[in-house]
Amino acid sequence: MPRKKMIKTVGTIEEIDLKDYPLPEAKPLRKLKTKQCRWRVEHKTLGFKTTKEVKPLTTLVEQPRATNALKLGAQIRGKGFNIFVTGLSATGRSTAVQNIFDSLAIREVPRHDYCYVNNFSNPDEPRLIKLDVKKGREFKDEVGALIENLKRTIPHALEDETVLNRKRAIASKYALKEASIFKSLEKKVTGDGFALVQVQMGPYTRPDVFPIIDNEPIPPNQVGKKVEEGKFPARELEKLYEKYQSYKVELRAVMKQVRQLNRELMEKTALIEEEVLEELLKDFCQDITDRFPEESVEEYICEIQDFIIAHPDIFSTEDSENAPNLTVPQQIQNPLEEMMKTDPFRIFQVNVAHDNTTIKKAPVIIEHHPNYHNLFGTIEREMRYGGYWTTDFTQIKGGSLLKADGGYLVLNAMDVLLEPMSWRTLMRTLKTGKLQIQGLDTLISIAPATIKPEPIEIDVTVILIGDSYLYHMLQHYEEDFPRVFKVRADFDSHMSRGRKQVRYYASLASKMTKNENTLPLTAKAVARLAERGARLAGDGGKISARLGNIADIIREANHHASIGGARIIDRKHIEQAIEEAEYRQDLMREKIDEAFKEEIFMLDTEGMTVGQVNGLAVYDFGNFSFGRPQRITCEVSMGDAGVVNIEREAKLSGSIHDKGILILEGFLRHQYGMDGPISLSASIAFEQSYSQIDGDSASVAEIIALISEVSDIPLRQDLAVTGSMNQKGEVQAIGGINDKVEGFFRVCKMDGFTGTHGVVMPKANVKELMLSNEVLAAIAAGNFSIYPVSTVDQAIEIFTGVKAGRKLKSGKWTKGSVHDRVDITLSDFYWRMKASGDEDEEPEEEKKPKKKKSIKKTKIKS
Repeated sequence: MPRKKMIKTVGTIEEIDLKDYPLPEAKPLRKLKTKQCRWRVEHKTLGFKTTKEVKPLTTLVEQPRATNALKLGAQIRGKGFNIFVTGLSATGRSTAVQNIFDSLAIREVPRHDYCYVNNFSNPDEPRLIKLDVKKGREFKDEVGALIENLKRTIPHALEDETVLNRKRAIASKYALKEASIFKSLEKKVTGDGFALVQVQMGPYTRPDVFPIIDNEPIPPNQVGKKVEEGKFPARELEKLYEKYQSYKVELRAVMKQVRQLNRELMEKTALIEEEVLEELLKDFCQDITDRFPEESVEEYICEIQDFIIAHPDIFSTEDSENAPNLTVPQQIQNPLEEMMKTDPFRIFQVNVAHDNTTIKKAPVIIEHHPNYHNLFGTIEREMRYGGYWTTDFTQIKGGSLLKADGGYLVLNAMDVLLEPMSWRTLMRTLKTGKLQIQGLDTLISIAPATIKPEPIEIDVTVILIGDSYLYHMLQHYEEDFPRVFKVRADFDSHMSRGRKQVRYYASLASKMTKNENTLPLTAKAVARLAERGARLAGDGGKISARLGNIADIIREANHHASIGGARIIDRKHIEQAIEEAEYRQDLMREKIDEAFKEEIFMLDTEGMTVGQVNGLAVYDFGNFSFGRPQRITCEVSMGDAGVVNIEREAKLSGSIHDKGILILEGFLRHQYGMDGPISLSASIAFEQSYSQIDGDSASVAEIIALISEVSDIPLRQDLAVTGSMNQKGEVQAIGGINDKVEGFFRVCKMDGFTGTHGVVMPKANVKELMLSNEVLAAIAAGNFSIYPVSTVDQAIEIFTGVKAGRKLKSGKWTKGSVHDRVDITLSDFYWRMKASGDEDEEPEEEKKPKKKKSIKKTKIKS
């Protein structure tokens, strides 16, 4: 960077020499003490020696907001007051739901049994019968008993001697009428040379009129043969045929009368049977309707009576029950006939789709496998004799939604969304309040034949468990979601730090000892658990409320203690569990550390360099994260390109990182662009970064590198920095502070401590520090330091050792300060570019050669 700079003073442009601008030394900032770098739990303050003395955990831990929401959803039975439970896993969401509904005095909703029966008028649409609790099974038994009684009584009733005599009397009466009709016709044809005969037609006979030739009835088709034999005159043949045709007409009329008589006989016989069956069924059916006064039951029993009266023959054939169907139909036209082919009494069965007999209170159903069949039920199919599939009302099966009627159904939201047809059908059911049971094959149009049962009106509160992201996605993209799920129970993953909250961990350990037979924990072990909970929380003043994760640590510590023959879990076992859990997942961290050690990744941990700073990044793998240092460099020149984000140009930068660069530009304009335009082209890069990066936690590092390059003041390489900034130059909190500090610490340890290594971090993150014992030991020994800052200026002074400077009333900066040198350089860039532009605009004849000035580089030592 040139030492001589062009600046404007009192309306003129002149050059100044930076050697006339001494570098004012900055005051050293205070470092953090060891005790400020980790929250400690004093085990003696917990009030117990081991968790044997602590009561097991029985309540939901520190979730008042979620608890109130669950109570509201449990007690309001209004339409749409279903519950969506959000929060991170292992926060006790499922357990909380169960505990809430077990402990609350939930207002009972009238529950019912649901039965499907045959619809005799339209078998494709089975009837639904809704009964009070415990009545469904009784109704099925009653109808079954009715049919069994009818199997015995109807044949006896129809074969009673009185009934048979009445039938015989009617039959005799009609037989006489039939005989009289035939006798009259026979008399007429006999007198005219014809005879009335019975002709065999396969297994049947029919009456016919034959001419009599040689005293013998001859079929009409054989009369010609008699003529040829000379036994009948040919001249009479035509006359004979004319008479025969006239008598055939009369015979058809007689047969019509006979058929009418037979119909009348059958009707009168049927009327006798109807009278007998009506009287018989009246008492049997009345008993059922008296016991089950529901209108749907009365309608169904009436249908049964009508069907039995119309089809009494099914009770008279003993072997019809097991008669196979030998015909393979191409298409099932009548499901009722199809049922009767395989079992004539199947049509009278009662299918109890939902039986509440064993349920004492409002059901709470947890469905772990919410596929379509499990949730909504199905209609099963049977392979019938002949190799085809068919179904009927007896194959209707209810699902979890029906089991939860009058109560609550708990589902995992993501599981429901991933199952075909489950989510859309669930939303439709909750909107309409009606459950339509169908087979999944029907919905995707591959079923050969199906039925459509009458829908069931259900009253169910559905509790979906998911995360916040999924909740907001559904709110945005699912139009009906806000109306169907009106209650949100949001579980916090953190809880306050305090003796009460630490004792929750102890109560959890006591509960596990009781339920899982784990070893009890000492107070020291519980204290270490709480410290781990604070590290997992990553939030100042909080510890983790994800008790599932804490329970996993206890289980692993119990394993190590048991192997070692210990009778109690101590602090060392907790430490071992934590270390080994990390070791199983830190292969990537180990490989990156090796790359630093072998200098594959370039990083300086001592000396001073212009325009280069050590930033800090975090690699997050979900259940494991770690930090690593990252070299950030900056190069500047005269120009008007502004600040170029190389990561963005390479499409490796996320939107938040891009925002951080734009904020950095805003800071530059605020600091140095108030008196004139900024003429600057700068490029900032994360060196040796080959994957996507995001976040604004490197913006403080980027502005430091940029200011260093512009001011030509070198930066300490034995420090690393993390923090985001705003346009006013204030340093803001970031995430992953512990991982970042420990990441730079590991690299410094590999290179060897010099006593000056350290990390510059946001002051707002100090309360979140939960550094490892190794880092704390290095801080205590003076080998490593933590510098909290609240402004960019403080960070600049730590890295340069030079005062950042302040703006004077004159509009200039403190002479020789970092900001002053930046302002001078930017002014120099502007006037040099302007001078260059003016030269380009001069006419050829006015251009004069100008003497080139010698510009020397100035080196600034720390």
